[in-house]
Amino acid sequence: MFIKSKGQILSPYLITKFPSHPELKNDLIALIEETKSAKPLTVAVNTVSKCDYDWSKDIERPYFKKLVPSLGKHLTDVYKHLGFGNCNIKNLWFQRYINNDIHDWHVHGDCQWTAVYYLELPKEESLRTQVIQPFDQKSKIDMPVEEGDILIFPSHALHRGPRNKTSKRKIIISFNMDGITLDGQYPEDYKTN
Repeated sequence: MFIKSKGQILSPYLITKFPSHPELKNDLIALIEETKSAKPLTVAVNTVSKCDYDWSKDIERPYFKKLVPSLGKHLTDVYKHLGFGNCNIKNLWFQRYINNDIHDWHVHGDCQWTAVYYLELPKEESLRTQVIQPFDQKSKIDMPVEEGDILIFPSHALHRGPRNKTSKRKIIISFNMDGITLDGQYPEDYKTN
């Protein structure tokens, strides 16, 4: 083994309440249900009844246009709170889970952060996203999310949408993003001399 030193920096995650959820929920669900380009996601053990990941960079989708103005404002506020100037959403897609659907363990590449907006989430705890603590690869966290929440976590963290063992529908909108720093945003103590 060539590891010179090993320490532990726990990976952060953040759960925020999306303020525009109550006013957007029904319209977004209707627009998602009308999305003709979406298809089932069926890869290996993954089965998600409806997903538009293949079009995740298409900014002309009706639900995207409805969501992004409010989402962008909210994320700007969140990222400023985290010490970034802003964020860049790289792609965005929805996934609709019905009975027996699952999106098993995976990570997201080519981004710093991934996020899940819980557009429709029944109260069953078994439907919450699960994340493995990255540096021990043993601790599983059942994220304490509710409908209307946005969960943000490092994209390298192994996570899954567990099997839906209920008769209820779950709809999430997931997106990948990077934090953006701005010149002069750090205190004098951190600036390079």
